[in-house]
Amino acid sequence: LEADTQYWARLRYKAQTPDVQSPYSSVVTFKTADGTPPIPPVDDLFSTTLYAGDSTSRDIKTGVDNTNSLVWIKETTDTAHHYLFNSENSAGLYLSSDQLTKEKSLAQGLNSFDSDGFHIMSSPEINESGQTYVAWSFVKNSGFFDIQNYTGTGVSGLKVPHQLQSEPAMMIVKNRSTGSDWAVYHKELGTGKVLYLNDTR
Repeated sequence: LEADTQYWARLRYKAQTPDVQSPYSSVVTFKTADGTPPIPPVDDLFSTTLYAGDSTSRDIKTGVDNTNSLVWIKETTDTAHHYLFNSENSAGLYLSSDQLTKEKSLAQGLNSFDSDGFHIMSSPEINESGQTYVAWSFVKNSGFFDIQNYTGTGVSGLKVPHQLQSEPAMMIVKNRSTGSDWAVYHKELGTGKVLYLNDTR
């Protein structure tokens, strides 16, 4: 094992009875000593949850801890906008990744981020009776995903801090205060190049 290196393993134990082995365990992660916590399995950090709308206030169980997370909801049975809520801002606020619009409040929308999912109210945008929805949950973790708010200065070279263990491989940036494009950076494209979530450019 090399110093300061992340490893993962799946464990299997051989029983005393010959030729009998236990099933494999779930993935176990560990890191050689430097004080950096190991990265949990991806199933603890990302989930896809399908649910049916019923226009009532209720909990949606995702299988992950949504206390610090981004929840991205999209209706699947009809043409509708995307609704993105994150725990860094008020639960009632959202951005729509297929629109240029600024951050808005959704009355009777998502109103809490919980340790086992999130809570929604009766808003037809995310909980209409007779419609089905998909919710993608991204959990904040230093080895996986981060959310940062910052104030622009209009000056080149602004440094935006993050809480990841390494250089970000992909970034999505949206102006919350006014209408603007959803700019996407990816390391495979390199600096100076940009994609847009809301456009085909």
